[in-house]
Amino acid sequence: MRKGLFAVLTILSAMWFAGCSDKPGHYEFAGLDANVTLDSSEQKALADRVLRYWDARSRHDFESAYKIELPYDRFLKPFEIYKAEGGSLYKGFHTQVMRMQFDPSDRRIAWVFREYRYDDKRLPMRSKWIRVNGTWYHKYNFSVFPQSGPLH
Repeated sequence: MRKGLFAVLTILSAMWFAGCSDKPGHYEFAGLDANVTLDSSEQKALADRVLRYWDARSRHDFESAYKIELPYDRFLKPFEIYKAEGGSLYKGFHTQVMRMQFDPSDRRIAWVFREYRYDDKRLPMRSKWIRVNGTWYHKYNFSVFPQSGPLH
């Protein structure tokens, strides 16, 4: 139990210290995987917002990325806190959007599956996107724990 707690604390400390640097780390956003198809205007609109969001994050342009966060989440998390949390999360990564999937019961909700590559590791991730009044917004994840459920 203590070894597991120590390992978690060590990882969190390393992430925190990595975020203390004034210089942004290397981060590459590769865009959409070649297998992602955009057959409808709905898919194209979502892809446009997803690409803008991750491009802004990769350039550490937190103001632009923050504007694409769900308005309710922006209400809950002031910009300065958002920026402070985001500074250490995406250093030394290469990421690419692998696929987008609309919720079959509500097409105002979509899941975007992406892959992070760090050294020789491949980490599948997903994020939730919600359409409000015709505009797609990223659902900010407030949890510090891994997302539950299938990632593929």
